[in-house]
Amino acid sequence: MSKLQTFLDELTDAELVSFYNYRYEQFMKSSKVKIDSELIKRGIQKEDFDHYRVDILTNTEERCPQCGSQKFYNSKEIETVTYSVASIDLEVDYKTCLICLYSEDKSENRETHRRVGVFGFIRALFYQKKK
Repeated sequence: MSKLQTFLDELTDAELVSFYNYRYEQFMKSSKVKIDSELIKRGIQKEDFDHYRVDILTNTEERCPQCGSQKFYNSKEIETVTYSVASIDLEVDYKTCLICLYSEDKSENRETHRRVGVFGFIRALFYQKKK
């Protein structure tokens, strides 16, 4: 059994629909066939996708604000902080949704990096050298 099929088997119906909506086009043809087959196996038709939406506002459990999933992973990425002619690369951990790849941490961090001043740049440089 492929990793994709194992992953699809673990998804709830709502997560499968969100996965299709947000990531289907990123896959190669053979993977799309597996995703389509999983929808058919579960009896989910594209016309009925609206019935599977998760109401994230009424649920207090930790959910993705974009798709409502509770499946997350931590990803390490390199962010570049630039000030004038100098720049520094920082390794940053992001909590990312496994279903739709949304990361609230990433969008907040990018806003912070756009507004970095001289002291923020020096602090980032100092923090990087400590590692």
